Amino acid sequence: MSLPIQSSSSHKFDESKKSNAGRAASHAGHVSSYKSSKSSSRASHAVSVTSSYARHQEEKLELAKTAAALQVQLDFAEKEKQLKLLELEAAKKVEEMKIERDKKLEQLEIERKLAETRAVMEVYSSLERDDNSSISSELSGIPADKHEHMQRFLNSHQSDHPPPLCPSVPQSESAYVDNASLQPVAMVTSANQNRSDEQSSAHQSHHQSEGGRMTMSSALEKCITQLAESSRQQRDVNKRLVASSQLPKIAIPQFNGDPLQYPLWRNSFNSLIDSQPLDADTKLNYLNQYVTGKPKHLVEHYMLIGTEEAYTQARKVLNERYGNSSVVSTAFISKLRQWTRLTPRDAAGLRDFSDFLGKVEAARATTASLGVLDYASENARLVEKLPFNLETKWRDKIDYWRQIRGQDSFPPFSEFVKLVKIAADRANIPELQSVVRSQDKQRSNAGSAPKKNTSVFATSTSRGEPTSRVQLSSDKSCLFCNKRHLLDDCERFLRKPFAERKDFFFKKRLCMGCARSSDHQVRECNDKKVCRICAGAHLTCLHRNFQQRRP
Repeated sequence: MSLPIQSSSSHKFDESKKSNAGRAASHAGHVSSYKSSKSSSRASHAVSVTSSYARHQEEKLELAKTAAALQVQLDFAEKEKQLKLLELEAAKKVEEMKIERDKKLEQLEIERKLAETRAVMEVYSSLERDDNSSISSELSGIPADKHEHMQRFLNSHQSDHPPPLCPSVPQSESAYVDNASLQPVAMVTSANQNRSDEQSSAHQSHHQSEGGRMTMSSALEKCITQLAESSRQQRDVNKRLVASSQLPKIAIPQFNGDPLQYPLWRNSFNSLIDSQPLDADTKLNYLNQYVTGKPKHLVEHYMLIGTEEAYTQARKVLNERYGNSSVVSTAFISKLRQWTRLTPRDAAGLRDFSDFLGKVEAARATTASLGVLDYASENARLVEKLPFNLETKWRDKIDYWRQIRGQDSFPPFSEFVKLVKIAADRANIPELQSVVRSQDKQRSNAGSAPKKNTSVFATSTSRGEPTSRVQLSSDKSCLFCNKRHLLDDCERFLRKPFAERKDFFFKKRLCMGCARSSDHQVRECNDKKVCRICAGAHLTCLHRNFQQRRP
């Protein structure tokens, strides 16, 4: 009976053991799943933390950029504020200097009037001193006791020559009588002498007073004349001040870095700003106001320095950079080389060219490097700018010059300037301007109308060549070889040197635009040709180098 009971209990134990094992396995599975879910949640949390950190970093970077931009704006605002304060201080200084100047002028005027008054008083005082000294000197010469001197004189005279008044009287009585009788005589004589002396003294004092009055009146007249002259001068000064205040204000041009304009700007700035009693900082601010472009950048550099020598250094650098003779000469020569070629009837253009040549000639006195314009190579560049008729005249001038001074000589630049000026004056005669315009209009109309046959006369040149009549017809006849082709296609003509081809045009007075007529020049030509070699705006027969032909 005990065996079945034991087997059943062991069976139950096995079942409980299995259930415990299942629960343990289930618990292990739950633990494993929990661990995996926990690890995945940790990974996702790490990813989210990383993305959040990156986002915060980006926001932080943007904030840093914004802060940097705001800081830059703040710095520039502070600098702008400082510049405005400097401008206000400069304006305040200028106003204070104006007030101080007015006060000084007023004080100077008061001092002038006070000095004039003191001068008049000094004249009066000197006259009084002179009169008093003359009177005292006259009084010092008069004896203090005239009666005593007269008595002494009479006594001495009596003792030397006693008068025999009464011979019967003893000598003692006689002497007594003489003394007694002479006493009233002496008194009368002394009284008469006193009266005469008083009259003479009164007469002398009268003359002295008259002379003093005359001297004082002449001095007064002199003072009045001086006062009148001073008043007249003061009126003249006041008139000039009023006239200058009514004149329009002179404007200083802004200098933009053109060396040709620097001397004019420098003179204006020196006379209107630099010569005024202003401090260096104020002058430097004015200097910065009247420059632009590259010169302004240069002056602003010295404004940042802020020292007393900054203004002097800025003017020195400007003068070295734009007032240097080499810079000025280079600018003049460059502008001459860039000048466009003049046409035969361009009177206004010829006048402009002549004026600029005169400006260059005036600058040669202070710019030694412009002496290169006397060289023949530089002159050849200028001759290319002239119309054909002026070029011919200049050639004649060179020929005449060499006949007198030798074949190795060459006319200087001043002679070239004179020739162009004379031509410009003749081309711009005011009374003939209407005639020139009407001729231009007629030539324009004649050039636009068709021509069947044209006759042209070639006049004699300055070389003494005879005149000849050239017939230019509408057919294709060459003016050089008389064959059936145009001059621009003539092979014989093209083989000639460029100088000979150009001289041929001058002698025939042919148009360099079409080479078919001498009634007009290239300016009025309506049939201008283009070079077939270089595509330039000239005839093919006037191409310089035929070795460089286009493929």
